[in-house]
Amino acid sequence: MPLLPNLDLKNDPAELTELVQTYKQEVTEAACELICDWAQKILKRSFDTTVEIARYLIQEHIVNPRCSQAELVTSAALA
Repeated sequence: MPLLPNLDLKNDPAELTELVQTYKQEVTEAACELICDWAQKILKRSFDTTVEIARYLIQEHIVNPRCSQAELVTSAALA
C-alpha cells in the first residue's frame, strides 16, 4: 500500500508561508470584486478595479482630492 504524503505543514515553514500568502491574496481579490460590484450598484457605473473606483471618487470630488491618498492615486495614474 502506498504511503500518504505528509500533510503536516508545520514541518515546512516555507510551505506554510506560501499557503498563507495565497490565502491572503485570494481574500483580497474576492474583497476587491465585492467592492467593485457594490460600487457598480451604487454609482451606476462599471469598475474593474478598486483603483478605478478611487479615480472616479477623486474626479467627481466625492472624496477630498487633496488628501494624501488621493494625491498618490492621481500621481500613479499619471505615471
